[in-house]
Amino acid sequence: MTQSEKQRFLDAWERESAVTMKVLGAFPAARADLKPGEKSKNAKDLVWTFVFEGFGASQAAQGDFKFPPPDMPPKPATWEGVVQECERGFRWLADRVRKADEAFLNTTVKVATGRQGPLDLRPISGRALELGV
Repeated sequence: MTQSEKQRFLDAWERESAVTMKVLGAFPAARADLKPGEKSKNAKDLVWTFVFEGFGASQAAQGDFKFPPPDMPPKPATWEGVVQECERGFRWLADRVRKADEAFLNTTVKVATGRQGPLDLRPISGRALELGV
């Protein structure tokens, strides 16, 4: 039997989340302020972006998208705290997608994209992952 798009998304999400968490777990906390370039975010802020994306995208799986996400936790002061919230955000999104109706996941949700204006995205499309929503 062919896997549903929802299951393919979840399989990819779980696989990629595990790799990301492995990298974050190996990253030295003492280097959390490391910036790969002058205009880049530091490592801690970049990981916080992952947290935001996990909680934000979970809303799309429920048919809504508010800014900031209402379930968004406060940003921890430490590297370890941010990494824990990242893992929680990854799980949060997967749980919301698991609970979502397959038919709903094939509809579109309006998402704010800045100057471009609202964009219609399917909640679990590859495009949503590319945009980080």
